Amino acid sequence: MLSLTCKTAIKAVIYLASKFESGEKAGIKEIAAFIDASEHTVGKLLQAW
Repeated sequence: MLSLTCKTAIKAVIYLASKFESGEKAGIKEIAAFIDASEHTVGKLLQAW
């Protein structure tokens, strides 16, 4: 079973991948709103990228 953090990270990466094809960029606020997660969590997960 995956943790909530792991599920959130997977959702964020999938969302970013969907934007990659069109060359669009997504901010933390946009990602967090789309995947229904807190901005803080998304920011911490993606800060190393």
